[in-house]
Amino acid sequence: MEKEALGKPIEYELNTVTYIYGTKKAPFLATRVIKQLCLDESDDFPLAAEITLSDIYMDDIVTGCENIETAKILKNQLIKMFKTCGMTLHKWNSNNSELLDIEYSIFEKHLFAQLEECTTKTLGMVWNSKSDSLNFKVSVKEKTIYTKREVLSTIAKLYDPFGLIGPVITKSKIFLQKHWLEKIN
Repeated sequence: MEKEALGKPIEYELNTVTYIYGTKKAPFLATRVIKQLCLDESDDFPLAAEITLSDIYMDDIVTGCENIETAKILKNQLIKMFKTCGMTLHKWNSNNSELLDIEYSIFEKHLFAQLEECTTKTLGMVWNSKSDSLNFKVSVKEKTIYTKREVLSTIAKLYDPFGLIGPVITKSKIFLQKHWLEKIN
């Protein structure tokens, strides 16, 4: 250091975002990074950017395509787009084996279609790729009498981000509300 600079404060500027996983802002920053990636790469990967912005929830992209060719293009674009920032996609699954056989040998160990069950848990639901069906797992202990608290607890455990079982949840809440109004225990 030069002799005249010794008495002056030294200023440094941090040019990176530094945070610890598990903090309150970590999910926001992760989501914001993916959004910025889509904005930055939308010219090179238009389909992947559009689908990622509209069909991502937390760290899952759940989407579909009109035909197999579009799906192959989308998968290729998604892999390349996320690779531009050092992210490697995994947990691929499809109801069409052609999508799982595309020459991306690095992903072979992640293909759930090779498993006997052919199920993937995503967004609180279980998707069976063989039957192409979504299932909701609800564990209810078999009893002869249920309390209103137990019924409410079971209803609250139903996680449905797509609103697929919204009518069932609503009917359950109405059922419970009637019991409260009639003071039935």
